Amino acid sequence: MFNLLEKYIAKNIIIMFFFILLTFTGLFCLFTLLPKLSDVGRGSFGYTDAFLTVLYQLPTFIYEMFPYIVLLSCILGLGLLASSSELTIIRVAGYSKLRIAIIVIKTFIPLIILIMAINEFIAPNLQQKEDILKAKKSRSEIVYVNSLPIWSKFGDEYIYMMFDPSTKKIKSIKIWKFNNHKTNKLESITQSNDITYESDRSWLLKNVKIIKGFDSSKLVKEQVDSFSWKSSFTPLVLTVASFSKHDGLSMRDLYKYILYLESTNQSSLNERLTFDKKLFYPANVFIMILLGMAFLFGSFRSGNLGVKLLMGFSLGACFYLANQIIAPLLLQYGVLPIFGVLIPISLFTMFGVYLMLRKH
Repeated sequence: MFNLLEKYIAKNIIIMFFFILLTFTGLFCLFTLLPKLSDVGRGSFGYTDAFLTVLYQLPTFIYEMFPYIVLLSCILGLGLLASSSELTIIRVAGYSKLRIAIIVIKTFIPLIILIMAINEFIAPNLQQKEDILKAKKSRSEIVYVNSLPIWSKFGDEYIYMMFDPSTKKIKSIKIWKFNNHKTNKLESITQSNDITYESDRSWLLKNVKIIKGFDSSKLVKEQVDSFSWKSSFTPLVLTVASFSKHDGLSMRDLYKYILYLESTNQSSLNERLTFDKKLFYPANVFIMILLGMAFLFGSFRSGNLGVKLLMGFSLGACFYLANQIIAPLLLQYGVLPIFGVLIPISLFTMFGVYLMLRKH
């Protein structure tokens, strides 16, 4: 719980937080919407689709920008208190740097939980809706609502399917099977619009149409009531495949997909890197709080607030670039993904502590 003075500090920071959040959100919507408007009129893409595309991307944008908005709101919120000497009075009243830092952290903890919950339960669904919207507007052959086209190769089979991520069901499937061991010629085409996942990576195809005889002078068409199709695909794998970006997956689905990759002896390093980044997301926010306070407590009575904001923005950009460069780079040299995530966190934590303590 907060006492009266702590509530006053928290209120100033929260006001600045929502001010910066609205500014960033407005700029994002503007610069994302303008290119979309040029696509209006192409096919069936309309103004509503353009606005929906921006809306679907908004939660992910807020999730990615949240740590840097926290950084700027700390600098601006506490900086305004410092410029009016209120922060000096708060320090004289017995509030140490650590105590003020704890107040700021307590202020943002509910927002961190909220943002992570949105990214876990809402943002993945909205990204799928965006992918489906793009597919529906760009492909005239799509006739299944809420379905996405997926192309894949499994053994000597080339597969095209319409997959509905919301129900995790295949709406239709077409399989081209080649005789790769001999002539590499088309052997058969199998098609079905009634598919059910059974178990053990087996799908039951009903009302199946099969065309054979491509290596002869006469094609043979068959109608089969049911057909068991063995494949490495599972509903989870297809759900992941339907995402345009794997970092849009929830942590639950991402973890399950990692287990699937490892069980099939496939590399899961990129997915583990994405998972670890999500896992240590709160640490990124706490580092931004530390850096934000470090800019104020060196000399909080004097100094240009605008300069501090610019420096804070630059430092936040450096942290973002470090996250984007160091982890993938180390991954190329076989370093475990978790170290690529922890190294930028550790470096900037030490730098923030140094800035906080250098006057002592």
